[in-house]
Amino acid sequence: TLIQTWLDRLGEDRSFVTEAFPRIFLSPVAVTPDALAVRDRYRAMAGDILAAAVEVEELPPSADSELVRALLWDFFVGVVSYWLRDRSDGFDNTAQLVDKATRLAESVLKTRILDHGMELVTFLFRSHVVAPFESASRAFDASPLKRMFFAGGEK
Repeated sequence: TLIQTWLDRLGEDRSFVTEAFPRIFLSPVAVTPDALAVRDRYRAMAGDILAAAVEVEELPPSADSELVRALLWDFFVGVVSYWLRDRSDGFDNTAQLVDKATRLAESVLKTRILDHGMELVTFLFRSHVVAPFESASRAFDASPLKRMFFAGGEK
C-alpha cells in the first residue's frame, strides 16, 4: 500500500523522522511551504490510486474526491505518529493498524457511506444554518434603507 511504501522509506532514517516529523507535521509549522508540498504530493499520489480504482470500477466515482484525499493524508499523519511510538517487533502493530484501517476505509468507500454522510450534513446545514438567515432576510425589507443610503441620507 501507499502508506507501507512511505513507512519503508521513512524507516531508512527513523531517528531523523522521530525528531523531525512531530515538529514539522504536528505543530503550527505544518503550514510551511515545504510541509504543504509533502502533503500535496501525498494527496496527489493517493488521488492517482483512487482514480485508477474508480477507472476499473473497484470504487465508486465519489471515492476520488478532495475530501477522501484530505482524509487519507490525515490518516497517514496519524499512522506515522503511531509508527514512531510502536515498540512491537518489526513494527507489527503498525502493520496491523494499516491493514485493518485499509479494509475499513475500502468498505466505507465502497458502501458510499461518506456520500450519504455528506448529504446529511449538507441537509442539516442548509435547513438549520442557512435557512434561518434566508428567512430573516426576506422578512426584513431593506428597500427604504437602500433608498436612503443611495439618496444621500434623504428619505
